[in-house]
Amino acid sequence: MTIEEMNQDLEHRMKNPEFRREFGASKARRAVGYLIADARREAGMTQENLAALLGTKREFIAKLETGSGNPSAAYLGGLLALMGCRLEFRASPLLEKQQKQKVAAETIPRGGALVRRHKGGKIEEHVAAG
Repeated sequence: MTIEEMNQDLEHRMKNPEFRREFGASKARRAVGYLIADARREAGMTQENLAALLGTKREFIAKLETGSGNPSAAYLGGLLALMGCRLEFRASPLLEKQQKQKVAAETIPRGGALVRRHKGGKIEEHVAAG
């Protein structure tokens, strides 16, 4: 199956509301995982360090980072705060084709998240890929 055929198949499947909902949920879980892993690395922490700070096991952090977990927004916000970050949400088109059709003022990858970290009185921005 070519990439074009796969894209056409995906577009066809996206017409099904249940498939679209699960597809979006899956992308969100992966984006959260990337966000946590990127923030942890930026903070110079290992999974073990973060787990100890949270009073949990490294396996739990690995589960979150692989998108297998489903933390609440409040839990995620607290977790990121421990690493000097805050959480900001942004909705973007679900499919790349839609993304290309929409002109955006700032570029954040599909399903990505913008992380702002305060360091030495300055705000650093970091984009976690989706």
